[in-house]
Amino acid sequence: MMKKKLLVAIVAVTLSLAVQVLPGFALQAEEEWARVEWRLRNVQLSDQQKAKLSEVKNQYLSAREKMAAQVKESKWDVDYILAEEPFDKEDMAEGRAELRKLRDHWRDERRTIGVKIFSILTPEQRKHLPPSIQQSRGFFPVGRYQNEWARIEKRLSKVTLTDQQKTQLSALKSEFLKKKQDTLNHLKEAKWELDYIMSEEAFDKENLSEELEEMRGIRVQWKKDREAFGAKIFGILTPEQQAKLGKNIRKAQNLFPSDWGVKAGHGLGFGAEK
Repeated sequence: MMKKKLLVAIVAVTLSLAVQVLPGFALQAEEEWARVEWRLRNVQLSDQQKAKLSEVKNQYLSAREKMAAQVKESKWDVDYILAEEPFDKEDMAEGRAELRKLRDHWRDERRTIGVKIFSILTPEQRKHLPPSIQQSRGFFPVGRYQNEWARIEKRLSKVTLTDQQKTQLSALKSEFLKKKQDTLNHLKEAKWELDYIMSEEAFDKENLSEELEEMRGIRVQWKKDREAFGAKIFGILTPEQQAKLGKNIRKAQNLFPSDWGVKAGHGLGFGAEK
C-alpha cells in the first residue's frame, strides 16, 4: 500500500507540469471561452466583428482539443514509465521534458489567440476592457497578477480609504509580501531537495515520501496564511466600505475568499513578488 501511495505521489508531481502549470488548461474549453465573452460584455461588437470572433473561437477550441490530446498521450507515456519497477530515470526525464515543451507551446498558442481577439476591436472599444488586458494587448495576459497584491488593490478600487487605513494597508502589504517570499523560498528548497533525492541511482522512497508531504504542507499553510491576510484587510474597512466590495468577498468577509475554489498553493509561482 505504501508503494502504491508513493507511486501516485510521484505521478502527481510529474503531471503537474501538464495540469497545474498550464494557464487555464484544467478548465473546460467552453468554460474558459466564457471568460473571453465576459470580458467583452461592455463592448458593442459589429456583425463583422462577431463573425471574426466566431472564427477565432473555432481556432481556439480546435487548438485546445489538439493540445489536450497531446498532453493525454504524454501522460500515458509517463504512466507507463512509472509502472516499471524500477522505472528508467532517463525515460522519465524525457517524459517531463516533453510535458514542459507542450506547456510552453500551449502558452504561446493561447497568447497568440488572445492577441487576435484584441486586434479585432477598435481603440475605442478597447477602452472598455480590464486594465490588465489593455496593458498586455491580449485576452489571455500572462502573469497579469504576478504581483498578487494587485488583486487586493483592484478589489479595493471602489473604496475610498482614510490615511490611517492606507497606513494599515501598507503595513499589511509589506507583511504579506515578506510572508509570501519566505514561503516561496521554503518551497524552492523543498523542490531542490526533491530533485536531489530523485537524482540518486536508487533513491530512498521514504525520504521522497517525506519531502512530498512537506511540499504539500507548505502549500496548505500558504492557503491558510493567504486567507488570514484577506480577513485582516477586510477587517480594517468600515461596514459602508465593505458594502462596496463584491458579493463573494462580503459573504466570506475576506479579500481572498476561499469559496472561489482556490486550491492550496494558489499564487505560489517561482518569481519573487515585485
